[in-house]
Amino acid sequence: MTTATVREDEIGKVMVINANFNLSGNTELRVVFKKPDGTIVEKLKADGVTAPTVPITVCVGDGEETFTANEYFQYSTEAGLLDVTGQWQIHGEYVDGTPKDLSGDVSNFTVLPRE
Repeated sequence: MTTATVREDEIGKVMVINANFNLSGNTELRVVFKKPDGTIVEKLKADGVTAPTVPITVCVGDGEETFTANEYFQYSTEAGLLDVTGQWQIHGEYVDGTPKDLSGDVSNFTVLPRE
């Protein structure tokens, strides 16, 4: 994932998660958030999860990395999602009709208080 920290209650924060495999044949995409208290929140294509068809260059750690088209998940946060400060987890999941149901690596990020 490209964001190590976000602020509580941020709306429109674009979360980008590298999948490292082709997502173009999907029937469903999920981004799964795990809050500090263990609560799971799933976001689906109907909620705005996408696998963009263009490459993207993003900051990862101290450098930049280019994610290949169709090989990363993207989701913009909405009101009420980032409602708890602390250490969160996020990962993407891919489903297709073959049937495949694949889960990507888990990344950690921190939600900081809004000051």
